[in-house]
Amino acid sequence: KDVNPHVPGMSPTSANIAGVQPPRSPPQGEAEGELQAQQRALLKQQEQLKREQEAWEAEQQRQQQQVISDKEQVLLQQHRDDMIRRQQQQAEKDRVEQLRVEQQMQQRHLAGGQQQQQ
Repeated sequence: KDVNPHVPGMSPTSANIAGVQPPRSPPQGEAEGELQAQQRALLKQQEQLKREQEAWEAEQQRQQQQVISDKEQVLLQQHRDDMIRRQQQQAEKDRVEQLRVEQQMQQRHLAGGQQQQQ
C-alpha cells in the first residue's frame, strides 16, 4: 500500500489518514481505446454537423434564387403590362386621329356640297 497516495483536493497525509485510495487510472490500452472511440464519435458528429450546414446553405441558396426569380417574374410582368398599356394608348391615339381625319373629310365633303348647291 502506498504510504502517500495522491488524491486530488487532499494532501497526501490527509488521504493516508482517511484511508482514501487515489483514483485508479485504467490500463494504458483501455484508455487509448476509449480516446479513439471518443475521437470517432466526435468525427462522426463533426461530419453530421458539416452535412447539416451544407444542407442549410443549399436551402438558403435555393430560397435566395427563388426570391430573385420571383422578383424577375414581377419585373417581367410589369414590363408586359407597360407594353400592353403603351399599345392600347397608341391604338387609342390612332383611333382618335382616324376619327379626326374622317370628320375633316366629312366636313369638306359637306362644305363642297353646299358650295355646289349655291
